Amino acid sequence: MPRTTDHIRVTHAGSLPRTPELIAANEAKETDGITPEFLDLLETSVVDVVQRQKELGIDIPNDGEYGHTMSSSVDYGAWWNYSFSTLGGLEPTDVDRWADATVHRSSPATSFLTSFPDRGTGRSSMTPTTTPPPGSWPTARPSRSPRSPGH
Repeated sequence: MPRTTDHIRVTHAGSLPRTPELIAANEAKETDGITPEFLDLLETSVVDVVQRQKELGIDIPNDGEYGHTMSSSVDYGAWWNYSFSTLGGLEPTDVDRWADATVHRSSPATSFLTSFPDRGTGRSSMTPTTTPPPGSWPTARPSRSPRSPGH
């Protein structure tokens, strides 16, 4: 990477909002699988989002995690979906993580995934004006929560 002394390089980490077309394609992917049309749209979408970042002056753009499935333009559970599909030692349950308001917390002897409504970010950085109350996420589709086998 070239060295610069005239400004601080700008980048970001994390997901960027998806286009309506990409959201619809992700939804169709659940029934149709990964099709050539999906891959074409994903590639075009990544090229577009990288170009937009460059136009805004971001020195080190990225793909905005467009390859990770999201059910809405902003989806707080996308990381969960991605991580659970790539980590071993977890199994799906029939518990809908959005509708389940039960508090789940780990202890030194037992590890649990902290319930979404009870996460630290849910209490400190999100406010009622920006985030619907637990169990009422309007754009979140029902989604199973994973657990460690044996718990």
